[in-house]
Amino acid sequence: MMKKTMLINLVLLSLIACKQEKKGDSNEYIKYMPFNNPNTNSTIIQGIRGDLNSKDVYISGTFTTSNDSITHGVVYKGPLSDSGNLGTWYQLDYTSTQFNDVTLTSCYGPNNATEGNIRVVGAYKRVSTGNRNLGFLYEGSINGSGKWTTIRPSGVKKQEIYDVFMHSTMGSLAVGNYDLKNEPTSGFSFIYNLETQTDFTYMVENSYTTSLYGIWYNGNNNYTLSGGFTTLELGELSQAFLVDYNASTKQFTHFKAFNYNNDPKSSIITHFEGITGTFDNGYNMPVDWLTADSLELGASQVRVNRNPDGSFTEAIWNNISYPESVITSANTAYKNNILGIYVSKDTITNTQTTSSFNTTLKK
Repeated sequence: MMKKTMLINLVLLSLIACKQEKKGDSNEYIKYMPFNNPNTNSTIIQGIRGDLNSKDVYISGTFTTSNDSITHGVVYKGPLSDSGNLGTWYQLDYTSTQFNDVTLTSCYGPNNATEGNIRVVGAYKRVSTGNRNLGFLYEGSINGSGKWTTIRPSGVKKQEIYDVFMHSTMGSLAVGNYDLKNEPTSGFSFIYNLETQTDFTYMVENSYTTSLYGIWYNGNNNYTLSGGFTTLELGELSQAFLVDYNASTKQFTHFKAFNYNNDPKSSIITHFEGITGTFDNGYNMPVDWLTADSLELGASQVRVNRNPDGSFTEAIWNNISYPESVITSANTAYKNNILGIYVSKDTITNTQTTSSFNTTLKK
């Protein structure tokens, strides 16, 4: 499955040790800024949405501290400025009256809910279930006192599912992925209807893995989805994709595959990590990639517009590299901003640190 834990942690970060440190992007139209919870050891940003009631944003992710061994969920509310120091960071951990053995809460996608509340999807782990990932939906106050619901795909027996990740939500839908216990290389995406509490599996045609990371609501029950897929024809080569989905007709249209720099031979991995709409009805996507020739790891912002017939145009690529970082990963997008994580290396102690950032590109 091409979820972040496999795509980045296992495939990409394992190559860091044998690479030279990457220099910052020299493009002057890109502005970099660290963006972290100042009261934690490490902040991992994974999702963002604008607050409909103000100019603030909701940012979701995880954090760790030196006080315990638990990975906590977090949601930030505030302006997208001053490195995250002007807003408020709220701890958001999965809670239940039936159990208290949660070891990890990972908040992926935030969104606006009714009456000033928020909706967040993500994954959590429990000791009693073998510390595998379980999908969740949270709705309520940003302080975590709302309703927590475990989400899993309905067409699969519970004992056959190994991991479930809920990645993003908007409108009345949420998208995620799941793996099967007896298929370690499996990767299935599914679409969950928040109103009917029903779901179905979605797979790109002729693919053996499909991941859904991003969802954008265009209005009138029309959505645009983003992610990645692999096919038997192309083997281990993975591609990013966009596709439109109408929740009323249940029809998928305008599917289009994408490769790094619009060259199918240039990369082993190309994956869209999310999606945001633009002011002129286009889309911006955060992208992670791995080149085929030199095994270079990288991140980009991709801009895609619409052709007159509604299909997607070719992508415009802007590479992202946090200054003096070992590696940069793009995780989420908001307007002309890309947020994600970067790994820095202390040359004296030879230790590496993971932090989060915001990158602003000119419109």
